[in-house]
Amino acid sequence: MERVSFEARGRSRPGKTGTAVALWVLAVAIGSPAIAQEQPAVADRAQAQAAPQDKPQPSTATDQGDLGSDIIVTAQRRSQTILDVPVSATVFDSKAIEAAQYNDAKDYLLQTPNVSFQQGGRNGAREVVIAIRGISDLKSSEKVLTQSAFTTYVDEFAAGTLASGQANPDIYDVEAVEILRGPQGVFFGRNSEGGAINIRTKKPTEEFYGRVDAGIGRFNTYDLGGVINGKIAEGLAARVSINGSTTQGPIRNLGPAGGGSDAQYLNARGQLRWRPDARTTIDFEANYTLDNSGIQPKLSSCINQGAFGLPYNLATPQLLGGIGCYNPNGVFTDWVAAGPGGTRPQLGGKPVSAFPNNERYVYQDTPDHTDNRTTLVIGKVYRELSDAIALTAIAGYSQSNQDQFLDLDRSGINAINRLGKFKTNSWSVEGRLSSIGKSSPIDWTVGGIVYREHFDAINQILIEQVLGPWAPGDKANENEIQNTVNGWAAFANVEWQVTPQL
Repeated sequence: MERVSFEARGRSRPGKTGTAVALWVLAVAIGSPAIAQEQPAVADRAQAQAAPQDKPQPSTATDQGDLGSDIIVTAQRRSQTILDVPVSATVFDSKAIEAAQYNDAKDYLLQTPNVSFQQGGRNGAREVVIAIRGISDLKSSEKVLTQSAFTTYVDEFAAGTLASGQANPDIYDVEAVEILRGPQGVFFGRNSEGGAINIRTKKPTEEFYGRVDAGIGRFNTYDLGGVINGKIAEGLAARVSINGSTTQGPIRNLGPAGGGSDAQYLNARGQLRWRPDARTTIDFEANYTLDNSGIQPKLSSCINQGAFGLPYNLATPQLLGGIGCYNPNGVFTDWVAAGPGGTRPQLGGKPVSAFPNNERYVYQDTPDHTDNRTTLVIGKVYRELSDAIALTAIAGYSQSNQDQFLDLDRSGINAINRLGKFKTNSWSVEGRLSSIGKSSPIDWTVGGIVYREHFDAINQILIEQVLGPWAPGDKANENEIQNTVNGWAAFANVEWQVTPQL
C-alpha cells in the first residue's frame, strides 16, 4: 500500500484555538502530497542491523554518526539510550515506521532478528502468533487460557490478555516500538521468558500539530488516518489520533452466502498530558479498537476432504462449487497419483485436469465473521521527588470481546459450523522508585505491581445435518471456561558504573 501525508504545524496561543484549526484545515486543503523520504533510524542492541535492499536503509541516529546514541528505550523501566542498556533489543522509531509504511506487528517483526511469527487468520485479519528466540506463544489460535511467553506493553501497561489472542496494537502515531529479546524477568516478571514488546505512543505537546494520511492498495484497500495535537490550557495539552482501513481482501466466496476475506479496522486514541509543575507529569490515555473480518484467507487443497464422516466426492457438483483445488507445486496431483490404481475414489472417475488450480475462490454456505473489540485505559504519574529520585505510578484497564462464527467444513454443504464468544478484562497497578541524573555512579530501580485478569469463553461445534452419531442441532463439542488470575510481584535492579568504560 502507498500512503501520502499532509502536515500542518504551528504554535497555539490562548484564545486562538479556532484560528489554529482554520489554518490547519487551509494547509491540508492547499498542501501538496509528500511521501516521506527520511531514512529510518533502526537500532539493534546486539548488532547494527540493515534492512532489506528494497526497504529504506537505516541511518545513524546522530550527526556524530554514533548509532543509537539518541535512541531512547524503556527496557529497564526508565528512559535510557539503547547503548546504555545491557539488553538485546531492536528499536524502530517513528521515522523508521513512517518511512517504511509499517502497519502492524508483521511489518516490524520481519526486520527483527531471532523472531518468527505466523498469521493464520483464525482470530481475525491481524492475528499474529510470535516466537522470540524459539519460545512461542502457547495461546496459538485456540482459546486455551495459558500465560503468554511474552507480553506486549502499550505505554508501560501490559495488554497481553485479549480475546483475540496475542495483542497486535495499532502503530499509527507511535514514538517507537521496542522488541526486547528474553528472558526479561527482572523488569517484566511473568510472561517474559521469550521477551517483551514495548510500544510507546507520541505524547501531547503544546505546539499545534495536525496531519492527514491516506493510502490505497490492491483488492479495494483504502486507508485513512489523522492526528491533531495542541494546547488546551496552561500546562495541559491533548492529542487525538484516528486510523482506519477497509479491504475486500484476495478471497471471494462463490457460494450463495457471498462475501469474502473482507476486513474493516478502526483505532481511535485520545490522550491528555498535564504538567502542573516542572517536576510532575500526568498522562491519561484511552484507546478503542474495532477489528472485523470475514472469511479466513484459506483455500482448500482437496486433500483429506472425507473428514467429519461426510461422503465427500470431489465430482459432486455442490461440493466446493466446482471451483477446483489449490494445487501448490503439484501437491494435489501427487496425492491423486498416490492413490489405488493411480487415482482417488473422490474424483468420481474424472481426470485430474477436470479440477482446475484455484488461487482465489472458496465455496461456503455460511459467511464467516470474526468481530473483535478492544478498549485500553491507561493513567501514569511521574514525579521527581528530588534531583536524584523519581516516582512513577501506572494504572491501566483493558477489556476485549470476540464474536466469531466459522464454517468448519468449508465445502458448500451446510454441515459443521463453529460458534465462539470470548471476553477478557484485566487491570494492573504499578509503582516504582528510580534514580535519575548522573551525579552518582549507582543507578537503581525498585518497584512492585498488583494485577487481576479474567477470561470467559463459550465454544461450540454445531452439527447442521445428520453426520454419523449426530443429528441436526447437536453439538459435537461444547465448553464454557471462566478463569481468574490474581497476582503481585516486586522487582529491583542496581547497576554500578565502575568507570566510564566499565
